[in-house]
Amino acid sequence: MKKRNELVCALFILMGTQAVQAEIHSNQSGPLTTMKVGASDSIQRGHSEIPGGEPGVGISTVGGGKKIGFASLTSPRMSGGADSHGIYTIQPNANSPASHSDMGVFHFAKITDANVYFGDWAKTTSATDATHQTYYVGKDVTTTLPTDSATYTVMGISQYSGSNLLSGTFDVDFSQKKIEGSLANSQRTVELEGGNLYTANNQVTFSADAKEGTTSGVVEGAFFGESAETLAGIVVFSSDHTKDIGFGGTKNSSESEEITASTDAS
Repeated sequence: MKKRNELVCALFILMGTQAVQAEIHSNQSGPLTTMKVGASDSIQRGHSEIPGGEPGVGISTVGGGKKIGFASLTSPRMSGGADSHGIYTIQPNANSPASHSDMGVFHFAKITDANVYFGDWAKTTSATDATHQTYYVGKDVTTTLPTDSATYTVMGISQYSGSNLLSGTFDVDFSQKKIEGSLANSQRTVELEGGNLYTANNQVTFSADAKEGTTSGVVEGAFFGESAETLAGIVVFSSDHTKDIGFGGTKNSSESEEITASTDAS
């Protein structure tokens, strides 16, 4: 538990720094050397400048590492659009410029009605690729801890193949500052244990221990929206990063009991 808490503190320091810079809250597993999520950079195109400050991602070998907005990556021209599960895939192909040959493989989703994205990345499509990283990045992080209880329907991305989405529910007791739940598919079940909520730097975040069989990890995440309508986070297994998961979910209501990843580019 002490080791997990030390990692929690280090990750929260990183998240807090990114959030202050551009009102963006983000986190990722693995190093920040090749792939990095955070606030998008402004980009000059001809006589026009595309403003930054949106949820974005950059690759050190592409465009000098400048981060571009995830919203632009959801366009059919960039990703071909989302699949039937709402997952976008971006990877080099025969039509990609030579400068994009080392950009790796992205799988990501956008939470419906929120400016929040989550997913994974690796240099290759190999399931054993040790460069595998997961991430989430979003705007409008929740600033005030609600006082009710809520259940979130959540889906997770890890080594996405088109048929291995993880899904589950997280139960949150805001008054007791507790969170619990699980994510699973036909091959995996990951349980959240000892989950706690935190309020610091005008951000409502959470952490927990993760357990998959005999493998232990940590869970990091945050709530987004004025009333914590959505959440997003990562599961990190330091002993085997190929198992890391990026996840996101929406608070259940009487009108809707399920989450779908938006296929809108906005």
